[in-house]
Amino acid sequence: MTMSNESIDLPEGWTSVKFFELAKQNSNSIKRGPFGSAIKKEFFVSSGYKVYEQKNAIYNDCNLGSYYIDEAKFIELQDFQVQAGDIIVSCSGTVGKISVLPETAEKGIINQALLKISLDQRIVHTNYFIYLFNSDFFQNIFLGNTRGSAMQNIASVKALKQAELLLPPIAEQKRIVAKIEELRSRTQKAREALEVIPRLCDRFRQSVLAAAFRGDLTADWREENPDVEPAEALLERFRKERYDRWKSERISKGKKPDPAQYKKPKPVDSSERPTLPIQWTWATVEELAETSLGKMLDQGKEKKGQSFHYLRNINVRWNHIDTTDLLQMYFEEDELERYSVKFGDILICEGGEPGRAAVWTGNSDAFKYQKALHRVRPFLPLESLWLIYHLKFEAGTGALEQYFTGTTIRHFTGVALARYSVRLPSLAEQKEIILRIQKLFAIIDRIQHQYEASARRLEKLDRAILTKAFRGELVPQDPNDEPASVLLERIREERSKNNNKPIQRKR
Repeated sequence: MTMSNESIDLPEGWTSVKFFELAKQNSNSIKRGPFGSAIKKEFFVSSGYKVYEQKNAIYNDCNLGSYYIDEAKFIELQDFQVQAGDIIVSCSGTVGKISVLPETAEKGIINQALLKISLDQRIVHTNYFIYLFNSDFFQNIFLGNTRGSAMQNIASVKALKQAELLLPPIAEQKRIVAKIEELRSRTQKAREALEVIPRLCDRFRQSVLAAAFRGDLTADWREENPDVEPAEALLERFRKERYDRWKSERISKGKKPDPAQYKKPKPVDSSERPTLPIQWTWATVEELAETSLGKMLDQGKEKKGQSFHYLRNINVRWNHIDTTDLLQMYFEEDELERYSVKFGDILICEGGEPGRAAVWTGNSDAFKYQKALHRVRPFLPLESLWLIYHLKFEAGTGALEQYFTGTTIRHFTGVALARYSVRLPSLAEQKEIILRIQKLFAIIDRIQHQYEASARRLEKLDRAILTKAFRGELVPQDPNDEPASVLLERIREERSKNNNKPIQRKR
């Protein structure tokens, strides 16, 4: 995609120019970094000439990084040297981030993940070029036909050099920059005002959960409904069901169900826990549900059984299960029930973000789960969302971390999950609390959606400002400005004299 005299009416004083003419007159003024083999780790020294990396462009910070080469290596790679005023552009992974090296930048070279541009500032104002580079027009040139795709690649340096751009007079460039900065300062103020909204929404959600698990959210409901089943009675029913299942399992195996052999879950020491409403109680997960980890990945070549889609850690988000990216694994006949997921099962991440959880609401038997997840299946009807919100609340307060093992890589083990303490109100109050949480969360979600829409509008406004700027519509043209074509022709002649070559006038 290019702009030319044939495709657009040029504003007064503007001209079209090849990109390479905006750069200084040397073969290295637009240069991609050397092949990776040219800069190996064994070449690095503690001090010397800096090796600029992708992160210097991405974060617009010339001080990041600690790779240096000695003088001999610098001389060998001098075609890739950069200095204050040069522009560096990220070319791999996070593509298209641009930074101008300040006066304080160390002398050095670029690595293979960067593109260097040394502008001729007699022709183009640095900040004008930065804005031009960030415009949709230039990004389409820079990224070729890969813009918006998952794998982005920059156009070749050869193609970039031949890209045709519109060039206003240097005086107008300065007016354009000043106008863009004036308008951008307004949108930035609006953006800064908006940016507090997501944090406020998160705090509001956490406040709602805090009120819910203190019992404040349904204090009025308890006064109006004094005759519901007490939580202690509910917990006793769960304990009995747990014992009855143990007894049935013993009998099915031909063993005598000796009560002395039954291992009762250790009750919660409420003296070490926050005070609850009088109608509530504390329970551990193992008192309420059966817990089990999923199947370990089978690395063997022999495939036995049937192939099923299985859920991984990455599929379980907070209160949502994403089934768009599922892998498959073989499960043998005796594993089908053991690793099944049924409607109402709670799936909890063992690692990654330990404790992140969601309820499985599918009705198909075609899904299993992997060892990175815990499956929690209540012994009796229980509001599964109650446990999800409980985990989310304590993840927000930091209380959940006491159950994790590890430091850099944390895990929520099966033993820790079994002893995890849960506030337990009556089933009826669980339902009411969940209903009230969801109503309040819906209000917060609407606010967040409005914020996101406003942020998108600001982004569009910034792009529209750049579009108008590079069509010559942002500031008025001044007939007293020296036309860009006159300046360009004068510099071409000067360059030609310096090279002692004939002038190649543009046709």
